[in-house]
Amino acid sequence: MPKIPTFKATGSIEQLAGTTSNIQVGLNNNLASALAPVTKAIVDFKIKENDIQNRTEALKLKNDYLSEVSDIEDQINQDEILSVNKNAANKYLKEKNNALIEKYSALATTSTVKTMFTNSALADVSKQIFSIDSQISRNILVKADDMFADSKEKLFSKAYLKGGIYKETLQADAEKLIIDSYKSRVTAPELQKMLDSVPSEIQMFDGIEMVSKTPRAAFYFLKDEKNLPNITYKQRINLIERASVVIREQITTEWENYKATIAAGKDPPRFDMKLAVDVFDTRVGEKMVVEDTFTKDRVKNNAVINNSPNNIVGEVVQGFIDEGYEMYGQLQGAENEKYLKDILIKREKAMKSDPVAFYRATDSNIESLYEEMQNDDNGDSIAATKKILTETLIQKQKDMGVGNSAIRITSKSEINEIKNTITNNDIPYVEKKAFIDNLPIIYGKENMSKVLNHLQYEKLPIEYIVAISTNSDSLTEDILSGEKIDDLKKIVSTRLDSGVKFNSIEKKVTKGMEDWEDVIIAQGEGSVVKTNYILSVQAAIYKSALQRIKRGDSISDAVGSAVTDFTQDYYVAPAKTYFIPSDVNGVRTLRQTIENKAEAILLEVETGDYVDRFHGKDGYMHYAKFAGIENLSEKMVKERITSTIKNHSKWLLNGDSTGIVLNAEFANGTYPITNSNGQKIEFFFTDTPNDKNILSTEFKFPVTGDDITMIEYVSDIGAYEFEDANNKIIIEW
Repeated sequence: MPKIPTFKATGSIEQLAGTTSNIQVGLNNNLASALAPVTKAIVDFKIKENDIQNRTEALKLKNDYLSEVSDIEDQINQDEILSVNKNAANKYLKEKNNALIEKYSALATTSTVKTMFTNSALADVSKQIFSIDSQISRNILVKADDMFADSKEKLFSKAYLKGGIYKETLQADAEKLIIDSYKSRVTAPELQKMLDSVPSEIQMFDGIEMVSKTPRAAFYFLKDEKNLPNITYKQRINLIERASVVIREQITTEWENYKATIAAGKDPPRFDMKLAVDVFDTRVGEKMVVEDTFTKDRVKNNAVINNSPNNIVGEVVQGFIDEGYEMYGQLQGAENEKYLKDILIKREKAMKSDPVAFYRATDSNIESLYEEMQNDDNGDSIAATKKILTETLIQKQKDMGVGNSAIRITSKSEINEIKNTITNNDIPYVEKKAFIDNLPIIYGKENMSKVLNHLQYEKLPIEYIVAISTNSDSLTEDILSGEKIDDLKKIVSTRLDSGVKFNSIEKKVTKGMEDWEDVIIAQGEGSVVKTNYILSVQAAIYKSALQRIKRGDSISDAVGSAVTDFTQDYYVAPAKTYFIPSDVNGVRTLRQTIENKAEAILLEVETGDYVDRFHGKDGYMHYAKFAGIENLSEKMVKERITSTIKNHSKWLLNGDSTGIVLNAEFANGTYPITNSNGQKIEFFFTDTPNDKNILSTEFKFPVTGDDITMIEYVSDIGAYEFEDANNKIIIEW
């Protein structure tokens, strides 16, 4: 930092005392006269200093005062009454001003300051009054405009809401309102201009009303300048855009529905493409036109895809894809390919999830039958329609190549209703039994296996499948009782002899069901699936046995009767690869006839030429890829396959246990014997016709239709013996 200078005195005290002044007093002047100029200068300076001080203080008081006055002015402008009433506002301002002047005057330190402030404040009051008056004048006009606008809005609203006389007199009423509101405020030309605008405003409201109620009609109506001639060009464009906004939203929804309907394979609803082009911009409109043309070309294709048999639908789709590339080129062809593959994926998912819903959505005949039932309130005619619907669904699926065990006649909602009713422990057994007994009436006795297949596919516990399918009412009641096995064991435990364990009862049940279980094990499904199925059935029979012990039966009688109630419904063939149920959907089976036919066919397969006749002219090459022998000649493939079939064939149950299918033990597993057309050596336990209208119980070979020659067996009594499930039939010869 800079040094602070220091000074040293060089003179002496004597010198200081003798220091001279530049004031010189003349000989003819005294001291007072000589100092007069100095005194006057000092006094003048002091006066000026005091004046500045007073003015500064007065100015500060004035500023503080004005700040509060400003707040008062804001209060007046914001007050509902004061803001439009000059007298009241001035009175309020005067009262507040007087109080403020008095307040700040009292703060003055001198009378001079007080006077200066008061005079200045009073001088400003007139400015405040003028400002307030001017603002109130403006407020009055604004309020008047607001009142006019409000009255006008109510006038127009009443006219368009109530119509009639209010609409007829609208123009006259509006003109009167303008005159009453503005005659004294505006010039004659300005007033006339306002009056001339009334027809335009009325027509504008007419346009708004039309847009709101009928936007499509309004759109084209407004396009014609002859309509609503009094509205301006800008107003017309505004109304057209209003209508377009509404229409675009509607059109977009209709367009998506239009495309979705086509995707479902149905005839689409009418779509106004002209309107779509008009309301959308050129780019969007042109795209929709192109897409529409493209989409219409796919309508029939979609229907074909959704109704094609499962075994050829892939080829059908590929054919349409190839055709698309030829017709539309690479870009649209690729889009078409993706679209068609999506249709195929959706079809597969829908058929797996809820086939009946899929057929309803893609087959207008099936949909119309559903609608007929929904609109009918007569029980008999509903039942008749239901029968037709069921038959139609079955035939539809047969035509599409759905396997018999996979045919569905119940929708997912119907199946869920059945499941929920049967498994609900709060529903008494009597109601459950009545519900079960009604199912064959609804769907037909002949179709109950299809209902059971669907229930099993939808994971209905096996015990309930047993309860529905068994012919034993006692077994059904035991299973549907609602009691859990653990609860039954607690009750039964008190009635068992000492040392008797529950696992011994389970073993007795298992022992009694051995033959039936051997048949299940022999089937071609996975071991885990078969094991779980067997255990589930065993658990159902075990539960029934516990119920009977609870009622007082001995262990032996309880197990025996429970097992018998179940197994009496089945005859196990000697080979234990299949069983013959006592009935199928209420139709009694001819056990001996079925067994004889099965033995005769198997014998012919092993020793005769039926295998060659069955495979026909297309031969055996379709097995080559399946068996991993694609490198062999046709002759060698035939030799290997025929050797396997002749030496390692056996009858197994079909998918829903309504018949049997001849299987062969190939190197890679046990599979049905099929020809190149996918046909199997299969026949049913009841008189079900095949594709050649040959009944299953007829002694004819499956597929070929050749007669089966029975080997004569002469009994000791000189007669043929055939035995069915209940009776021995003797045919004399």
